[in-house]
Amino acid sequence: MRILDLENKPKVYKMALQILSLSIVNHKLISYRPSQIAACSLIIAVNIYAAQKHIKKEKINEKSKITFFENGHIGAKPETDKLIMNTNIWNNIKVAGETGYTMEMIKDCLYSTCDFIQEYLEPNKLKYFEIESIKYIENCPCSEDNIVFDAINSQESD
Repeated sequence: MRILDLENKPKVYKMALQILSLSIVNHKLISYRPSQIAACSLIIAVNIYAAQKHIKKEKINEKSKITFFENGHIGAKPETDKLIMNTNIWNNIKVAGETGYTMEMIKDCLYSTCDFIQEYLEPNKLKYFEIESIKYIENCPCSEDNIVFDAINSQESD
């Protein structure tokens, strides 16, 4: 949480912890390290948190105006009406350097964790996301530019 500057987001923390605690015992995820599952749980929780602020009556309001999801994914993007998960919160030099995990190292775990959530957890909080796009994530270009997290941090404190 500290690496992503999210210590002041208790809802994200609780959601990530719930995802992690349910995922860590799933047989489909046994081949991944607990730290990888924890990283993926945090990425998923941040995305769900950001999306929930824009969901009204089971529909995303003005998808094109949700800044958190604009350009939040490096790799192929399918044509879809669903949100593309913002993986750039993790996919940058700062986070990869501090955690030792690049997005390409955890994208299979992220996809499997999302698949687990969609299959077994109710309500399915990922129904607004195009999960297949995770398969096409690429690592960030090597540069000193860091992805700005202002989109999530500027939202109201919980």
